[in-house]
Amino acid sequence: METNKIGFTSKKLDSPLFTVAIPTYNPDGKFLSTAINSVVSQINNLNEFEILVIDDCSDNLTSRFISNHKYIRYYRNESRLGLAGNLNRCVELANGNLIHILHQDDHILPGFYDKMRRAFMRNPDIDAAFCRHHLIDEKDDILFESRKEAEYDGVLDCFNLRNSEENIVQFASIVVRRATYRKAGHFRQNYRYVLDWDMWRRIGQIGKIYYTPHFFACYRLHSKSETHRLQKDCEDLIETLSWLKSFPGNKRSSRRKAKARLLIRSVSIAFLLKDQGLMAESWNRIFVTAKEAVLFPSILLTILRFIIKAPKEQVIKKVYRHGATF
Repeated sequence: METNKIGFTSKKLDSPLFTVAIPTYNPDGKFLSTAINSVVSQINNLNEFEILVIDDCSDNLTSRFISNHKYIRYYRNESRLGLAGNLNRCVELANGNLIHILHQDDHILPGFYDKMRRAFMRNPDIDAAFCRHHLIDEKDDILFESRKEAEYDGVLDCFNLRNSEENIVQFASIVVRRATYRKAGHFRQNYRYVLDWDMWRRIGQIGKIYYTPHFFACYRLHSKSETHRLQKDCEDLIETLSWLKSFPGNKRSSRRKAKARLLIRSVSIAFLLKDQGLMAESWNRIFVTAKEAVLFPSILLTILRFIIKAPKEQVIKKVYRHGATF
């Protein structure tokens, strides 16, 4: 059994190119299998890859979902570490020079690793590379598509500006150098929702980020996900608002734009909750959003107009025109 010590350690010189680390906690077997198969199907050279499944003391037997994959290394933490702790565990255990953290509900599309390999080989000075992603539901239907940040592949010079306005990266879509994770520091234990955005901001401040406008990743939102739980309780909105105020170097104009997009997006989440029959949660979210939108008259008017008149589909279109992303 592996220890639950959190820390960064030195690695062997003969490291694989990629570590694919899949943190799990009470996973849905179907979604986890989809995630694993999306990786395995793209491996042409086993020497270039290691696949890790790091289980954070699940109640179910996560190991049974991976029994058919002989080259997956399975770890079970001795005690529950929580989301941030298990992400740090992923980085600690990784031997690869490039780390791809793939959550148990997400998956990648064909060509992802070929694209990432070429990006790092042709640009040895980059610290991370990411692609566009689809937001999908339980049935794999596409709900949203992330915005196109550039027309062509290359270093995204505007990354820090764009990422200060909204989180433009999902775990499934990004590969980061192991050395860069070490330099950026740990995923912070005091965050549950913005811990990824917080990490991408820190990485953007210390290195170059490569981007491809092609879709190679799928991020899943479903009723049993941690993201959905946080959205039901409005914890995602409250935590993000607090983080935006405290992040060092966040210009007032960028912070205002980020807050505006966050509140617009929050309206769409409220309508999605309403569509799921979660009326109390939906109205609570509208109340919190409206309270925070006092300094944004246009958003208040939008909230009132759509609550009174517009169907959910119009709200979604309105949000998408404003450029809000999940």
